[in-house]
Amino acid sequence: MPDPDSSTQPMLKTRATERRRVICELVRIAHESSGRRTKDLAEFLGISSAAMNAIESGEKEPTLPQLEAIAFFLRTPVHTLLGIAAPPRHTAPPANLNEILRLRGYIIGARLKQARLKQCESLAQCANAISVTPATVQMWEIGRRQPGIIELETLLTHFSLSWDDMLDLGIGPLGELQILQIQQTQFEALPANVRAFVCDPGSQAVLQLAMRLRSLSAEELRTIADTFGLLAGNAPSVNQDAIQITSGTAPPNKPDKQSTLIRTQLP
Repeated sequence: MPDPDSSTQPMLKTRATERRRVICELVRIAHESSGRRTKDLAEFLGISSAAMNAIESGEKEPTLPQLEAIAFFLRTPVHTLLGIAAPPRHTAPPANLNEILRLRGYIIGARLKQARLKQCESLAQCANAISVTPATVQMWEIGRRQPGIIELETLLTHFSLSWDDMLDLGIGPLGELQILQIQQTQFEALPANVRAFVCDPGSQAVLQLAMRLRSLSAEELRTIADTFGLLAGNAPSVNQDAIQITSGTAPPNKPDKQSTLIRTQLP
């Protein structure tokens, strides 16, 4: 294979330097976003912290196996570190975290009070049941103080409530991150072939159709099944009687085998 033309060598070298800088910068960004320590990442890779810093500064470029290991440790796609895929979404900590925590205390207190009143208990009765003072329960209910996690768990058991009655999943910065993490865990638990199908861009139309079908009632699904049987050629023709059947305005004829099969799989 002939050597590159001498006039192109500086250009190739510049491109290589820029490419290395981009990849090393992506590693640095992913590392900082993960919150993991440089020392831990370096030990995982079997290199020194100084060598890891050299990679992130662009002084040293990683090998592909090292990049794969970095991606594994940081729980980020290797394609992201290669710069050929968008980085995963990282939710930045809310600037008003103290205000959010204070508000959550008020919300939890209000729900505890609602549960106590629903159970027709006085402050004294509730306090006695969980071995605290009535003043403590009152402070919890007005949001002036917050129960510890075990105290709250005791209250939930006492009121026959679950953690979901206190968690605001999907609401606010903290709730949105929690629901995202739950969904990610559920996705990772799916079989590999199902995950691959969901991630395939060509599957989006099928998934959208499945979501639409899932929102339909059992009667609407049965109508679709009947219509599908007619369109598949298992009936003489789609005449006015057939239209009346699918709309539910006339009694249906004896169902064909395909329609019957679909019916048995519907709720």
